[in-house]
Amino acid sequence: REREREREREMSSTGSRVLVIGATGGLGRHVVQASLACNCPTYAYVRPSAVNDPGKATLLHSFQSAGAILLQGSLEAHDSLVEAIKQADIVVSCVDPANYLSELKILTGIQEVGTIKRFVLFDYVAAHSVEFYGALKSAIEARDKVMTTVMGSGVPFTCIVMYGFASYYLASLGQLDSRAPPTDKVLIAGDGDLKAFMVSEEDIGMYAIKAALDSRAENKNVHLKLPKNHLSQNEMVSVWESKTGKTLERVYESEEDMRKSFQDGSGATFTRLLKHFTFAKGGHNQPLNNSNEVEVLELFPEVEYINADRYLDRFVK
Repeated sequence: REREREREREMSSTGSRVLVIGATGGLGRHVVQASLACNCPTYAYVRPSAVNDPGKATLLHSFQSAGAILLQGSLEAHDSLVEAIKQADIVVSCVDPANYLSELKILTGIQEVGTIKRFVLFDYVAAHSVEFYGALKSAIEARDKVMTTVMGSGVPFTCIVMYGFASYYLASLGQLDSRAPPTDKVLIAGDGDLKAFMVSEEDIGMYAIKAALDSRAENKNVHLKLPKNHLSQNEMVSVWESKTGKTLERVYESEEDMRKSFQDGSGATFTRLLKHFTFAKGGHNQPLNNSNEVEVLELFPEVEYINADRYLDRFVK
């Protein structure tokens, strides 16, 4: 235990160098900001096309103004990837779920470099006892393959189990098809009473960096189970109605009808698959049974996070 404390002190006192892959994405940008906020030398690995993209110019400029260093390359460019990894102590992968298998290329680079203290990855599905369909099933299978390979590699890792992005889950009141609350009616999965966990992207970034710097999170799956953000669709709707003073029409879709639409292919969009898993099957509520699973508040009980009530305030006009 004393050796772990020494390693933790070393990582925090030396300002561990952090490489963020997928830095311009919806999650990656918050990881970059969190790393900078922790005074870690921060490197953002971005595609050359992103540097020349006017839509991302402001974001990249903000990174540089805050002290981040931009490194250009792609996951397909092995030499560039390895050179980027050499700059870091910690590698954080923020790749899109559709590209999970590409993380095996990152792992290969980490193994080649041989000096990385922590490889941080993300997941949003903790329960594997639920039946999956379509694109969600493919993403879960890819994530399982990557995690099995990482765990067998000997590379120190931390997997952040995010559950649901607040910008999708909470902002849409559980519909997952928009980034803002509905104005007249809300589509509810099942009876609307199964709860889900939702976390703001800025808090995901903050917890990811804190876990990356903490020896207690090494070789662990860190679950972002935040009690003030554990709500059902019905509860989210009620909170929103209390803020606006307007009642929304609640339209319910049974779990059976959702499942049938997946089986015949008519309604198997990724967001509906996630909604079914989360709110119709209760996929966020499985207990943690393994020694490598830990809840984030066990590690950082003192950290203040953005609760659901406060998050929804940003949409009140």
